[in-house]
Amino acid sequence: MSQVDIDISLLSESIDNLLNLLNEFEATLDQESDILKTSDTEKLTRIVTNKKLLSEKIEHTLKTLSKVTKQQDFSISQFIEQTNFKNLPQQIQELFKQVAKQTIKCHDKNIANGITLQSFTNLNDAFLQILKGQDTQSKTYTSSGSSTTSNTNSKPLGKA
Repeated sequence: MSQVDIDISLLSESIDNLLNLLNEFEATLDQESDILKTSDTEKLTRIVTNKKLLSEKIEHTLKTLSKVTKQQDFSISQFIEQTNFKNLPQQIQELFKQVAKQTIKCHDKNIANGITLQSFTNLNDAFLQILKGQDTQSKTYTSSGSSTTSNTNSKPLGKA
């Protein structure tokens, strides 16, 4: 890679666009985190839809960067480590470094939100099993080793 091989203006535009999308994605993740605290499923559905659209835009921008840099499997971290990366203008190098940091922040927030959502799912499943009168601690295993709740029949709540 050399500066002659890459359209610097298109590279600058693409990486700037990616940074803006990642900032928007982080703001969406923050909103999702706040919504998870309120358990508003309608808002959560909207925010997940917005996250999906932003993810698609980010993926499209990464494909554009892949074409601009003439790399098939484009990776920000690998691109930064290349020897010729230092040949790029300082402003573009800084944008790439900001994108790398922002990507890590978005990843961490998305993982945290996912863990919270999974915890709510587990809690709801346990609560439903209690309401059905199933023992939440009783597990059986299939031939493949997967655990399943056993069908122990205890009295559901509300029945004498």
